[in-house]
Amino acid sequence: MIASFTSNLVLRFTLLMMMRIRPTVFLLVFSFFIVSPSEGDNSTHCSQYCRGRRVNRYLPSPFGFTAGCGVQLNCSEKGDIKIGEFQVQNVTADYILVNIPPKCNRPIEDLRQVNGDNYALSWRNGFLLQNCTSPSNDCVLPYSLVENRFQLQDCESKGDNISCYSEAYSGSEIMDFNNLRSTNCKVLFTSIAVDLSNSSRNNSAVSLEFQTLELQWWLRGQCQCTNNTICKKFSLPDGATGFRCSCKDGFAGDGFASGGGCRKEGATSVNFVIPIGNVVAIRS
Repeated sequence: MIASFTSNLVLRFTLLMMMRIRPTVFLLVFSFFIVSPSEGDNSTHCSQYCRGRRVNRYLPSPFGFTAGCGVQLNCSEKGDIKIGEFQVQNVTADYILVNIPPKCNRPIEDLRQVNGDNYALSWRNGFLLQNCTSPSNDCVLPYSLVENRFQLQDCESKGDNISCYSEAYSGSEIMDFNNLRSTNCKVLFTSIAVDLSNSSRNNSAVSLEFQTLELQWWLRGQCQCTNNTICKKFSLPDGATGFRCSCKDGFAGDGFASGGGCRKEGATSVNFVIPIGNVVAIRS
């Protein structure tokens, strides 16, 4: 309840304040899986390497780039990891972050690309929307402020103000896309992800990640995790059940029965996974 109130209050207040300050460079701290690539190669039906012209990028189980992977992402010819048209910034044990730069006249329906069988919008996203038939009265931004903040030049709808949309936590980690569509807004300008990882009853610290979209991810079905794991269950929008495994404190790995499971930290040697271009890559 506190997290829900805090995220919505901070989002709505900060949206207005951020438009009045000079553009800022935001430093995002990414956390990555650290696993051995040999574990990810156990399956002959899932390719976990995105092979580009300059670097080979690797994702741990259950992620990969072919139909046999638990969570399939796309690999471009340049070696960029994508979901639809959106470039992946980060993949963690809890979420996927994708980049969504400000864009004029982007149809809100483009968000269907990030609502798949194994991932969907998180409730911790806030959206800047345009061309709304019934705009929100409690969060409307003058277009001139948005234009100056993001240094836009070529938008045609300069007289159309920007509306904000966010949801309170309702017991589900997943945002219902139909709720977003019910705003009757036609254009998605950009999004803001709310990071509540440091928020608690005694600590109201909240950070906002601009031009970023957070996705929840899962595998479909009942829990199939190994020992020393925590299984998080999901009630999916289509009525099905999903799950996600994570290792308990003191253990490392992906936690999935179909993956590498969990081992005591330091029990085995692992290759060092590093970020290159804001996504996971592995040294050759």
